[in-house]
Amino acid sequence: MVKKSHKHYCLFIGNLPYGVTKEEIENHFETAGTVIAVRLATEKATEKPRGFGYIEFKTSSEFMNALSLHHTVLKGRKINVEMTMPGKGTSQMRKERLKWKNKSMDRFRRKRTHGNQGGGPNRAKIQKT
Repeated sequence: MVKKSHKHYCLFIGNLPYGVTKEEIENHFETAGTVIAVRLATEKATEKPRGFGYIEFKTSSEFMNALSLHHTVLKGRKINVEMTMPGKGTSQMRKERLKWKNKSMDRFRRKRTHGNQGGGPNRAKIQKT
């Protein structure tokens, strides 16, 4: 039996308000595209929110659109939207690769922001919360 390969378009979302719901996150990211799943991290013993989670999209273009929502405000908090890699793991190599990817995204974000100072349609869409 051949296992079908599935591309993961999953992002880390951090600095979330502790009382935020999955539905509120989906609404915040609706301009990016179709949200497949939202997973919010909680403490095992108490089930208290930890202030971060993961969001998955269907396509790479939706994934890229969602990255542009980095540092937008959700329920009064400026959230972080960053690349992640599927699977658990804390190896140094994995951490370095993620660090490099997120630095590359920072350059991409700065380029998009500075290239759209006129407040065109993309800028308005990004700021909508």
